[in-house]
Amino acid sequence: MILPNTANIVITASNFNPSIITKDWLYQNSILVEPLTNFINTPVFSNSETNEFQMIVAQDRLQLTLKQVTQANIKAALDKLTKIVDLLPHTPYKAIGYNFGYRFSKDECNIEFLFSPNREHIAKLMSKEYELGANILFPFDGFIVTFSVSPIAREKRDRELRFNYHSSISSSDEIRARLNKQQEIFEKTTSVVEALCHK
Repeated sequence: MILPNTANIVITASNFNPSIITKDWLYQNSILVEPLTNFINTPVFSNSETNEFQMIVAQDRLQLTLKQVTQANIKAALDKLTKIVDLLPHTPYKAIGYNFGYRFSKDECNIEFLFSPNREHIAKLMSKEYELGANILFPFDGFIVTFSVSPIAREKRDRELRFNYHSSISSSDEIRARLNKQQEIFEKTTSVVEALCHK
C-alpha cells in the first residue's frame, strides 16, 4: 500500500471555542496520550503538537495534520476527532474535509492519458517547454472529491497528486458519520493512486 506524503482532516464550524483546548482538557479526555512538543492556547487560537500530530483550532476550524503518515496514525487521528466531536456536540459544524497528498517522479506515474492535450496548440500558445496538470471532480459516498495532479516547478520530473474529500454537514451526528467513512475514503484514494503510480 502506498501511503500519502501528507495528510490532514479539517472540520469547519460557525464558532469553535479554542480556549477550551487546554492541556488538561486534552489529557483528561484521552485525546492526547503522547507528550506535547509545542502548545499554545489563547481565546481565539490553539495549537497542540506532538511528534505525530499537529492540531490547530481557530474560531472557524479544527485541523488535525499528521506529521508522520502511517495507517496507525490515520486511525488515531480519527479517534481524536471523534472524541472531540462527542465532547462538543453542540458546536455548529459546517463541513469536513480529508486531504491527502502524494509525490511521485514523472517516471513512477502513468498519468498522461488524464491530460490528452493538443500539444502543438499549447506549445504555440504558451511555450515549447511546459508541464501539464489536471483537476478532476467526482462524487464519492457523500463527499465531493477534487483530485488534482500538478507538476512541481522546482523539480520538473516530479508530480504531486492531491485528494480533497469535502462534505457539507450540519450536526455532530453527520460529522461522526463522515468520520466513520475514513476506511472507504482511504481505500478509494489508494486504489486511484495505485492504478496510476508505483514506487
